[in-house]
Amino acid sequence: MKKAILYYRSSTDQSNEQVIEFIEERLPFLEEKYSIQGVYIDGSDMREEFENLVQLDLSFLDALILNRNLSDEFDEILLQEISRRESFSVVYISDFLK
Repeated sequence: MKKAILYYRSSTDQSNEQVIEFIEERLPFLEEKYSIQGVYIDGSDMREEFENLVQLDLSFLDALILNRNLSDEFDEILLQEISRRESFSVVYISDFLK
């Protein structure tokens, strides 16, 4: 089974409970295609978990699953470069709900 990590950056109006509920509801759909290797969650104006994630050896990954586009252009470019270097794709949770 393909391996993936889920990265979730919440919106300003989401509580921690809402984020957890959102992820728990969608995990079964994601797990139909991927073995989820980890879940990283940041608040809307935070990037600590993102920084931890991009410092990992991601060469084992087939996909990084995001809940939405990253709002920071630097983060988007960094993620594109890492995904190209480590040969994994970036997909969105919404792709699984169609």
